[in-house]
Amino acid sequence: MKPIILGIAAINKDHIVLTDDPVEDVENAVSAEEFRKYLSMYEPHVRVGGSVVNTLYAAKQVDDKACVKIHGVVGDDPDGEWIISKLRDLGLKYIGYVMTGEETGKTLILSSRKGSRRIFVYPGANDLFCRDLVYPLEGMNVDVIHTSTFACTRGIEPLNAQILAYEIVNSSIRSLMLGSLYCSLYKDERYRPYIDELLKNVDIVFARLDELYNMYNDPLTIIDKYSTNLVIATMGERGVRIYTKDGTYYEFPAPKVDTIVDTTGAGDAFAGGFLIGVVRGMELKDCVKLGMDCARECLRNIGGTEYKIRRG
Repeated sequence: MKPIILGIAAINKDHIVLTDDPVEDVENAVSAEEFRKYLSMYEPHVRVGGSVVNTLYAAKQVDDKACVKIHGVVGDDPDGEWIISKLRDLGLKYIGYVMTGEETGKTLILSSRKGSRRIFVYPGANDLFCRDLVYPLEGMNVDVIHTSTFACTRGIEPLNAQILAYEIVNSSIRSLMLGSLYCSLYKDERYRPYIDELLKNVDIVFARLDELYNMYNDPLTIIDKYSTNLVIATMGERGVRIYTKDGTYYEFPAPKVDTIVDTTGAGDAFAGGFLIGVVRGMELKDCVKLGMDCARECLRNIGGTEYKIRRG
């Protein structure tokens, strides 16, 4: 039976610039004016993106029979039309909204071949994602519901909408990519209660290990505090560390990659492969292998939605 996967997504048009120079590994939200100023300095590669889009693309690559749905918002501009068309071409069904009078979200990603990324985010329509747009999903039956970070520059409503989605969608697996923005916002008392509530609804948390340590001294705290089943910490070329409910963790080394073109979306790709393994009831090591296969192919390409997985 084909798996049904629902993504609650901040959807962006990614502008990726490859550089041999080291860059500061940080992600910041910027205004439309600032974004256009930064973008004018480069000639980027353009991709459809956003963490959830990257993850669900990987899941579709592993299992081409999967029914993959993306729920979010784009603007009523040419970029929004392009994204919806591109998602369709990738086999991802867009079931979200087009926001009148708003620009589609955009990112500028300075991707260093040394592994770091400097990301400028103009949220655009993504900031208008709210509970009213989620209520139509009530009662939907899926195998996986997966989400990631919103910039939340106009308030906490996108966070509230994510929490509601976990509560009203019937799903066997609830997963979250806990990106750098939420790890940073967790330090702000205005956002912390909402991120706490979000984590209480999640079975599997994906995050970079260094970002987890920005939140807690011990990533096992997430399992103890929120009753999460698994915390999967990616460590770049060192592989992944998986924390479990029994209070231990397991490390899996990353396979050697002959050519690394771009690290954008590699962690998201790992999550997509891993989740397909969980849906199939595979052992932990086999879920990791599926994730590593996706991450390896992603690293050989620019962006998180251009590679192909060799099946069989």
